[in-house]
Amino acid sequence: MLSLVLAACDQPDAPLLPYGASHCRSLALHDEDGRLVVGVEDMAVDHQRGMLYLAAYNRRIALDETPAPSLYPGGLLALALDDLEKGGESLTVTSLTRADHDAMRPHGLDLWIGQNGDGNGDRNGNGNADHKRILYSIDRAPYHDSRGRLITDQPRIIALGLDESGTLITHITHQSFIGTGLCHPNMVVALAPDRLLISNDLASCSKSGRWADQMFNRANGAVALLDAQGATKLRDDLAFANGLAVADLDGRPHLIIAETRGKNLRILDLGDVRNPAPAPALAPAPALAGLPKLIALAAAPDNINRGDDGAFYIAALDHLLSYALFRAFNAPFSQPDSIIYRLELTADGRVHLSKVLKIDGKVFPGATSAVKSGSHLIMGSAFGEGLAICTLHSAKEKTTMGQGDKP
Repeated sequence: MLSLVLAACDQPDAPLLPYGASHCRSLALHDEDGRLVVGVEDMAVDHQRGMLYLAAYNRRIALDETPAPSLYPGGLLALALDDLEKGGESLTVTSLTRADHDAMRPHGLDLWIGQNGDGNGDRNGNGNADHKRILYSIDRAPYHDSRGRLITDQPRIIALGLDESGTLITHITHQSFIGTGLCHPNMVVALAPDRLLISNDLASCSKSGRWADQMFNRANGAVALLDAQGATKLRDDLAFANGLAVADLDGRPHLIIAETRGKNLRILDLGDVRNPAPAPALAPAPALAGLPKLIALAAAPDNINRGDDGAFYIAALDHLLSYALFRAFNAPFSQPDSIIYRLELTADGRVHLSKVLKIDGKVFPGATSAVKSGSHLIMGSAFGEGLAICTLHSAKEKTTMGQGDKP
């Protein structure tokens, strides 16, 4: 908590464009057994098939032990976007990982959409709604290895192949981080089914080392390319590497990194990172020389999600100290406010940043993910219950949901 105090200094926002949201409401989620879903920390959207995928686990219960039957322990969930139009205060979601294990701790979520059923091609699956789908997440839950040993400190990647309905699993694969040097993975983004980008928020592998990393705000977070050859670090000087997203600009992939403690978004030109060639080139493309490498924010960004308008939506914590108190003590007086940003990158390297919404923590505490679908802005929280749903608008109307608004 003290380390977050050191990172809580405010800095000015980048210029903002008028874009906002209002008419917000809360939406409770329950699994098939009627248990309340808590801790939707990240989301992924299949805009073509109208599916919303959620990574959730209840961080206030001990998931390394058997949770009470009345508590939802955690997993990957599916929800039809059309259900959001039905109104009401509650929805039932489909548990995707239920058959695999009951105590998943998903961290980050990414949906890969391949082409022609082979898992390759444009990660957005442009032009065909029948492409292969793979849902990726990082699982920090304890698990038993092939020898039956309980592994408590080695996260792994879980990949779920989805059927055409998007709610049934065709296959599940796991990949260990052992030997990669990535001890605290946070987010995964697929460039191809066998080429993944991983954010590693803290460098140290031991609990004491991670405590020191946080206490002294060491900028040693990393982003690495993980493929058949192993892990190649692209940057290892990041101030808590968190959310990741990939944008194609002028025919070249660019990586957007959320540095939570640095309160900024960093943009890297990935060059030929998609190709199984030498180490990826990180030199800026000549045509995009004006593209900023760093975008300063007034809040601490978490996850980054692409909306159906092609823009990226970033959930950011307004005050890290308030979030630390809320996370550690669930203090009612420190429910953290959040800011949702919209980031649009044009093909010629221009950046448009707008503040969509500032949401009062008493209404929805500590939003860690947000995404646009249709007229909806959808938000999740690593420590909150269910989702928050807001109506989007582009005029200079109300851009703050206050305590007195009806959630």
